[in-house]
Amino acid sequence: ASGVNKTLSLVLMLAFITVLCSAAVIAYKKGAMKLCAAFVLCLIVCVLTNISFEVRTSSYNQVDVSAETEYTVGGYADSISWDNGYVKSIILSGVTVNGEKIGGNVEIFLSDDEITFDTISPGYAIVASGKLYAIKLLDGIDVNGTAYRKDLRYKLYASCDNIYIRPDSPKGLLGLRRVIFEKLRAVCGHEYGAVAYCMLTGDKSELYDSTTRLYSLSGLGHVLAVSGLHVGVIVGAFGMLLGKLRVRKSVRVGVISALLVLFTVFAGMSASVIRASVMCFIGLLTLVNGQRKDGLSSLCAAYTLILVFEPFLLFEVGFLMSFSAVFGLVLFARTFEKYLLKARIPKFIALPLAATVAVHISIFPVTAYFFGTVNTYSILLNLLIVPFMSLLYLLSV
Repeated sequence: ASGVNKTLSLVLMLAFITVLCSAAVIAYKKGAMKLCAAFVLCLIVCVLTNISFEVRTSSYNQVDVSAETEYTVGGYADSISWDNGYVKSIILSGVTVNGEKIGGNVEIFLSDDEITFDTISPGYAIVASGKLYAIKLLDGIDVNGTAYRKDLRYKLYASCDNIYIRPDSPKGLLGLRRVIFEKLRAVCGHEYGAVAYCMLTGDKSELYDSTTRLYSLSGLGHVLAVSGLHVGVIVGAFGMLLGKLRVRKSVRVGVISALLVLFTVFAGMSASVIRASVMCFIGLLTLVNGQRKDGLSSLCAAYTLILVFEPFLLFEVGFLMSFSAVFGLVLFARTFEKYLLKARIPKFIALPLAATVAVHISIFPVTAYFFGTVNTYSILLNLLIVPFMSLLYLLSV
């Protein structure tokens, strides 16, 4: 079946490329150069996306795993999942399997409740032995979007007796994030410090499960994700500052672009922050060359660029939620605002209400498909929370 699927996909791809090439030649002969360029661009995107797809699928699992063999896995704790005070699983980065370096991350599942959450922190060195299983990226036509987002290649089942933990001070970016969390925990306590840390970095590993469920059920789960709100505050704040300092436009764009790259890496390169950063970067380019910025064009360009290099993000819920929300804002928000203003609703209420309703309409199919539920009261909660969060992020900058 796998061979048939690959043959069919290859035939379809070749047919699509043939159509594009034919259309480009016809457009060129008729002198429609812009249309010809569009077809050529589509051809390039198609080829690059197929190459990315093949590279990801062929290199995802590098170790031939045997169910009868016990493996020793080493690495550094990247995130920790726990419940009722005990560690349930640990995701390792910088992984070695039987002493050999491999790409991607491994999730260790503990078979018993012995390791408490306060005995391990991100950055600690971990060595564990147990049964290793490969995580399939593709299972027939189903794509494991969650595993791809977390770059999980394998899972290891181990008892607490077969795990060695060495406290270590995390280095680099992980070390910086750890320092920020410790500062927030010292000021706010663990529970509220974890919420503040998650809102800043998108890392949910320190949150109580009950807190995560509460935000999800109330329709405010997006508050815990790093998204366009963060990127917009950074671009707006530094753009205003550099403008006041009379910095040249080209230099201003360069500085803000560099800040966007740093923040994207700091926030774990989630789908939502990549989308927001790419859109802002496209907007900055239009600022330099004096062209008019078009939100829908920027969104489509960001969507295409991301999927060319990371095609499997198309099956990840965060990616779909992020693009659906912005699509709704671009397409519906202004129209809804006009009708609300005609109904004599004050502008300071009409604008956020129109944006909130537009977002909820656009993410409705994604929410219903992935979570099986839709929260109508979350519209009111978002009207109260989102403006406050915008002010909070602006003050933090």
